[in-house]
Amino acid sequence: PGKDTFEQIEVMHMIPDHGKSGIICVPLLPHDRTTTRLLAANIRKLERRGHPIIQLDNFIPEYSGSCIMTDHKKSAAGMMEVLHNYGHRKTALLYRNANKPSVKLRINGVKEWYNENGIPLTNLIKINADTVRIDSDAITALIESGVTAVFGLECELVRDLYIRLERMGYEVPRDLSMCSFDDHCFSGLRSNFITSIVQRCDAIGYYAVQLLLDMIEGKTQGALEMRLEADIKIRKSVAKI
Repeated sequence: PGKDTFEQIEVMHMIPDHGKSGIICVPLLPHDRTTTRLLAANIRKLERRGHPIIQLDNFIPEYSGSCIMTDHKKSAAGMMEVLHNYGHRKTALLYRNANKPSVKLRINGVKEWYNENGIPLTNLIKINADTVRIDSDAITALIESGVTAVFGLECELVRDLYIRLERMGYEVPRDLSMCSFDDHCFSGLRSNFITSIVQRCDAIGYYAVQLLLDMIEGKTQGALEMRLEADIKIRKSVAKI
């Protein structure tokens, strides 16, 4: 819990020393490394106090601990393969929170796919929504540049882009194909329409609890990392070229 990193650290200070317990932590990572190191230091304090810890869905770069998450690199590369098979040769990669480890892994997965398939990275237009305003002029310029598909690394970005495209009179996928990492924020849009990478959240949670119980009981020791494959749901928001 916690609305930001500092509040999450405050919650950690409230955890009592007595009793035999483990912790599942979804790290709230800041933009600056100093605060990230502070978060890592407090996680290590909890470990020294006898609390086994599992990081869920994300991980703290400055802390070498157990983590269970989606295989973000493989999933992102898989989506690029789908777009390529559908004939898309000039794609825009839309993202924000580039400092977030899971987002970094997704970006690296896309880049590695291009390198492994011998396709120039000049065919990939990277758009960082933290530094570039996605307004009507930017969208028009993107389409006129020959981009035929947008892969959004967070579904909120895809939702906002879809709504803006509709307001501008563009049609998905006639004018622009769209796909997303995650699909949990598409309520209110066309049902089961956006092609998405769907994380197996139930399985991630299940294995996190199973591993944590093993650590509490002393059956498992040391840091472990588990990355689960996600499902790619191909829907009508991506058209063949």
